[in-house]
Amino acid sequence: MIDRLRQQLRLTAAAGVVMAAAACSVVDPSRLDRFPGQRPVATATVTPGPCAWQWATQALPDVAAQLDAALIAAGLDGIAVTATAFGENCVDMQSTAVRFAAMETDFDLSLPDVDPADREAAGDRVAAVLDVIVTQFPPDTTPGPMPGRLMLVLGADEDALRITVAQNDASAALDRGLRGAALLDALESP
Repeated sequence: MIDRLRQQLRLTAAAGVVMAAAACSVVDPSRLDRFPGQRPVATATVTPGPCAWQWATQALPDVAAQLDAALIAAGLDGIAVTATAFGENCVDMQSTAVRFAAMETDFDLSLPDVDPADREAAGDRVAAVLDVIVTQFPPDTTPGPMPGRLMLVLGADEDALRITVAQNDASAALDRGLRGAALLDALESP
């Protein structure tokens, strides 16, 4: 009975080592071999420093400064700009983030001098801001492969209008020629 328990413990421990190695490995596509009548066999290569992926953000002050400068150059001043990369941290066994993988760049823009009650003027101002973002900061020029989101805050008090929209949806609204109140309507319910 004790020998049987020891054998079962050894098998369990061996399975744990194999599972841990699999969790820490990546499949090398060049090592996929095909045998007649069999499925592909993947040979795993253990990589140093396994990690767990965790949602994370990183501030992008350089991108924010570039956007701020582009807005000012377009005559659009008084706008507070924040740029943030959204993605995942690779967290090692010591709970330390060892690298960051950006998925998209998000922009937060505050336009405190815009009156959201004047939807025509507010929408025209937003169109001018979005035009700068869409033309000068498309997703393929910012960190991450995917289009990000835009958070627009129009006004400065409790009556401020807050719009969160995907960059693709904002671009599509501009492509349709929307401006003024029609643009705000489209951004509020893409």
